[in-house]
Amino acid sequence: MNRKIEMDNFLKYYAAIYEQNPSLQITSDTFYNSLMNYGITYDTDGNIKNLFDNWIDRFKNSNHLNVFHSQAQKRFLQFQSYKKESLKTYKLYLSFPKDKIYEAVNIIYDFIEASKMTTSSKVADIIRSDSIVLRMANKDETEKLINFINSNQFLTANFRPTNPFVMRNGIIGYAYDDMLSFNDVVCSVLSYYFTLRRNQNLLRNVSIDDFIVFMRSFWQKISNDNEFFQNFLFQQNNYYKRFNHDINLMMKNYKEVIYLISQSLATDMPLEEYYQLIESYKNNGFNAKAEFVSNKQKEILNEYIIYATKKYGINDTAKYIKYYLEGHLNGITRDNGYRAKFSKYLSASTVAKIIDGNILNYIYGVVPQNLEFNHAKYELFIKICIATYSKYGFNHLYGALNSALQGNYESFTNNGTQLLREKMKNVISPNELPNFINIYLKDNYNQNINIQDFCILIADMCQQKASRYSL
Repeated sequence: MNRKIEMDNFLKYYAAIYEQNPSLQITSDTFYNSLMNYGITYDTDGNIKNLFDNWIDRFKNSNHLNVFHSQAQKRFLQFQSYKKESLKTYKLYLSFPKDKIYEAVNIIYDFIEASKMTTSSKVADIIRSDSIVLRMANKDETEKLINFINSNQFLTANFRPTNPFVMRNGIIGYAYDDMLSFNDVVCSVLSYYFTLRRNQNLLRNVSIDDFIVFMRSFWQKISNDNEFFQNFLFQQNNYYKRFNHDINLMMKNYKEVIYLISQSLATDMPLEEYYQLIESYKNNGFNAKAEFVSNKQKEILNEYIIYATKKYGINDTAKYIKYYLEGHLNGITRDNGYRAKFSKYLSASTVAKIIDGNILNYIYGVVPQNLEFNHAKYELFIKICIATYSKYGFNHLYGALNSALQGNYESFTNNGTQLLREKMKNVISPNELPNFINIYLKDNYNQNINIQDFCILIADMCQQKASRYSL
């Protein structure tokens, strides 16, 4: 049976299930579990974790392969060559039944070791359609390994098929995914496709030919509508940590994989042609970041700026944003979850695009003009509190604030030639201070003031600035 027929059968099977069960939830996990179990019959328990120690012991004296179990991927045994190279290119999949996989793994990795091939590979702890995942560093070694596997009598006599949505060469499946999981992306798209067809009342039309048409349309949609694509991504399992929280890099990788899916469904491509397609696509300009900004991202940044200017003042807010643009996430406060929001939604390059080269101008355009306080006065007040704490300590600042509420500013530092105390006397009245303190504390204008909590926050901020960076 060819791959296209297998995909057609798979799609029609789930179309029938969802048509017969209209309340059944459609999830990418359903498709993932099905693809991982593709072609497998569990006559016995499929767990093979007990073999991990045997493989570790077998290759323990190897000068080329390091075989180990990592807590980072608890369900896999790692097979890595000691030589370090980029391994984000050639990815091969193999599957064997439980009673054959020990010998199959030995044959494959003995060949890799004897040939001194550069690899970063793994074996799963259960039998699945991709029990063996081989990441190879270069094309020549990949082709040599494929030829060996497809000509080995034991391997070809005992293999199980890989899932039909990956390309195939003999008994081997192959794909490209860089930092993603190819199968995860396939399943996310399948979930979207079936949900769409159910909502259109067109599950009866589901087939591989319909899916091919859909994928080409879907590819055009994500290529031309960044808002649509971002919304699609946020519905999927996120990979932000893999991409250092850079949504645009993640989008670039997703587009590459979705493009490959859209191009490889209708026909089988040899390995060389498949990877030429990847390189051709990258060389046509998509390798550059396709930066975009959504309304949601602007809203998060603007919300943060309003909060930060009330707490720190305009100038310090600008400095913290500048520090973030230089690559330091800890420039953004954890208050109200802002650091997590920046990490998830706002890469430094996205913030730079929004601000468009002038941080202060952007901030002044965001800060409301009808706030119930004067920003210049507020900044002066926070500045003199910080200077007083830095010079005399917590208790002195606490006392200075109590005196100031009574109209006596003499306990604040003048801070040398900056004449902070004299400026404060001239422009800030005692009845403005409770408002400033409440704004700094909780952005709450109607709460009784708490001088001690205010001093604690001032002290905490000064200590964090001293330990993290100097702006």
